[in-house]
Amino acid sequence: MQEIGSILIILLKLAVDVAILSFIIYKIISLSYDPRIIGAILFFASLFTLNILAKFFSLPATWWLTDKFTEYSILVLIVLFQPELRRTILGIRLKIFERGIDELVLKEVVEACKEISERKEGALIVIERSVDTSSIIHGGLKIDADVSAKVLVAIFNKESPTHDGAAIIRKNKIHIIGATLPVTTREFDLEIGMRHRAGIGITEFSDAISIIVSEKTGRISVAHRGELVKGVPPQRLQMVIENIIGQQRKQKS
Repeated sequence: MQEIGSILIILLKLAVDVAILSFIIYKIISLSYDPRIIGAILFFASLFTLNILAKFFSLPATWWLTDKFTEYSILVLIVLFQPELRRTILGIRLKIFERGIDELVLKEVVEACKEISERKEGALIVIERSVDTSSIIHGGLKIDADVSAKVLVAIFNKESPTHDGAAIIRKNKIHIIGATLPVTTREFDLEIGMRHRAGIGITEFSDAISIIVSEKTGRISVAHRGELVKGVPPQRLQMVIENIIGQQRKQKS
């Protein structure tokens, strides 16, 4: 009777272990949009589960082989999928620290993008959220000015020395202009220029949102979590940004 009780306790512990692991894997998969990282996680999770079962049923050869794989699985995942893991982790919303953007400020940004798009002058505007980008960006001029369409249009005027840099909006202010951003190293089609690569790059290192206006075509694109939404119509730009920012007024009410 005592032996049966011990076996039941062991089985219960195993069930709890598997349940916790399954929950963690499910959460990671639900946050990731990259099939490669999903496949790798499932592969190593299967090895880990097999390792537990082999140990429980006293299968020494299987246990030894799977143990050697699982011993370095976390390190292998981190090395192989560092950018993807970063985007996944940044996708976890910490609502306590997450910053929104004032509706009037967002309207000014949208109006500026519309005008810059019509002029085909090009622009790169970054809206910070919970992650401080100070250690990610380089150079630029700190101005902490009020956000207005006229100021943003002037910043990205072709004759302006800050035309080729990025404008960083932090806490509803134009914090820095003419900033240099990290450039993504991922493969995209030939239509992606350096301005778009920089706009994507900053979102791979933070949870910021980038708005890119093409100097060549005037088309507006939005980048978030390393992904690019191209050809956003000017009349839909505010809605797209609000959806990404997730101000979630309905959910909070």
